[in-house]
Amino acid sequence: MRPNLKINLKFMCKTRFILRQNKKDSNGLCPIRMIIAQGKVRVELSVPGANVKPSDWDAKKQKSKKDTLLNLRLDKLRLKAEQDIHDMVISGEKFTLQDVRDKVTGKSKIKTSNKIKAADYCMDHFGKNNFLAYSTRKGYKSLTGFILKYDPAILIEEIDPDWLEGFKEWYIKKYTPKKWTIQAKVKCVKRIVNHAYQAKVIQENKLAGFKNENGKASKKFLTPEEVKKLEQFCKASPKYANTVKPFLWCCFTGMRFGDMTCLTWGRITHEFDGQDHQYKLKYTMRKTNNEIDVVINNKALAQLELPIKAKDETVFGVISKEDLAKDKDHISKRIESMNSYMNRLLKEACKEAGLERTFSWHESRVSFFCLGLQLGIDVMSLKEIGGHSDVKVTQEYLQVIDLQKKRAMLAFDKLE
Repeated sequence: MRPNLKINLKFMCKTRFILRQNKKDSNGLCPIRMIIAQGKVRVELSVPGANVKPSDWDAKKQKSKKDTLLNLRLDKLRLKAEQDIHDMVISGEKFTLQDVRDKVTGKSKIKTSNKIKAADYCMDHFGKNNFLAYSTRKGYKSLTGFILKYDPAILIEEIDPDWLEGFKEWYIKKYTPKKWTIQAKVKCVKRIVNHAYQAKVIQENKLAGFKNENGKASKKFLTPEEVKKLEQFCKASPKYANTVKPFLWCCFTGMRFGDMTCLTWGRITHEFDGQDHQYKLKYTMRKTNNEIDVVINNKALAQLELPIKAKDETVFGVISKEDLAKDKDHISKRIESMNSYMNRLLKEACKEAGLERTFSWHESRVSFFCLGLQLGIDVMSLKEIGGHSDVKVTQEYLQVIDLQKKRAMLAFDKLE
């Protein structure tokens, strides 16, 4: 039916969720769609990142049988749609279902005379957007503060390459950030301007085609000798075992810090075929929602306090099961807090172990890829185990290995 028919104000619209089983992807997941209807007239909205197996979907309740966080997202989206419809009815203006869809998705037309400050737009659409992860919202709140300090009066429609270059120069001079940090800020500015353009808040995206100088964080990783030193140190110094063991676990599994802290014993299974014991790890990555299902190698197993404990208990005890029972923002804040604390302990442990270099937690994941490449593991296997969405990301670590080779060879030039 045509969604551009005028809404009959005597009857409110109805909302519901359906699973599009005819759109199944290679992993057997189907997208969830939101339907807004009035009588036989209806429009359909995509729910970004909402994909479930048909067996996990309750069509009657319009909910996932397993994913509580997804159900919360769907409830919030339904409430937003109903509130938007209510507001449009109360306004007395005539509108269509297409207008409803545009408003729910943030693409409704706004009068060009409505001048919006860039800082306000950044905060309202990103900093306060609860559909975004806590760390992402925090980054945009930080960006809002920087815009207010640099140019509080700038309108979202006025941001162009000259303004952005000026912002970069000011930011570098005032904060002397690393190259990849300023690149991230520039990307965020481009993102909010593009969002405003897509939502028809501004008539022109003046940053379209703007190229920023790439800046990448240096990738430091442990050598096999450094890994061995940490393993030996962990056995001889129980004081640092609660720090070094989870770090080595991440080196041998490629797990990120946030995933390690949230790992429960229920994600580890034990199988025995009469001859061999085998442990498997299955979890969903917090950052990408990728499903990881792998056998645990003996090096990683050595970092666990077996046998398997209660399913809801966290494996390494960095955060508690009580933390995991709370909302997503609370968990993110706990992870952020513990990451800072554990990194400080890790640096102490590296010094105590006699390592010439200290490491941060992220470098355990870098070490996983680099050590894997040195051991001859193919790139595609590392991509799947590490949960990279694109093999190009994994291939970046090949360049790190090549750089190390170059430095090793050039070291001979120092001979007298």
